[in-house]
Amino acid sequence: MACAGSLPDARTLVQRARQEAARFRYSYGYDCPVDHVARRLANLAQLATQEAAMRPLAVSATLIGYDEERKVPQVHRVDPAGFYTGYYGVASGPRSVEATAALEHALGTNKSFGASAEEAVSAGLRVLQKVLGQRIAPDEVEVAVCDRDVGNGAVTLWPTSKVASIVDALDRE
Repeated sequence: MACAGSLPDARTLVQRARQEAARFRYSYGYDCPVDHVARRLANLAQLATQEAAMRPLAVSATLIGYDEERKVPQVHRVDPAGFYTGYYGVASGPRSVEATAALEHALGTNKSFGASAEEAVSAGLRVLQKVLGQRIAPDEVEVAVCDRDVGNGAVTLWPTSKVASIVDALDRE
């Protein structure tokens, strides 16, 4: 889960996501799908826009994980108003609309990215450089990958050296 916005609100949202996932695992005996957690967090955020007793959380959350039933990685984003949806690739922050559209186009039209995480990351960093209009420094970006072959769909954070090799390859293009 990656959050953009208020840090205390992000902590609250992460804690709630953990509770929902644990409750699901206890009730049904298997890991909670990402879309279920996203739906529950979106319901909480939407309820906060209607209730006077609680203020809306000022945080947008991106959830990634591996869906065991469908055998695919999933990416969902929940915004403070309670809207959530799935993506092939999504961006947060300044110029996120342009970056998300470019990512969806690059990753959604080419189904071969399922074979190589490096190709998908390379496409994402290329889009990021294009949208921002400047070179991306490897220490300014974090890359997390959901891989079905590592830890049963675990999300792993790539080291800066691996990101640097991809950025260097993009510079040579």
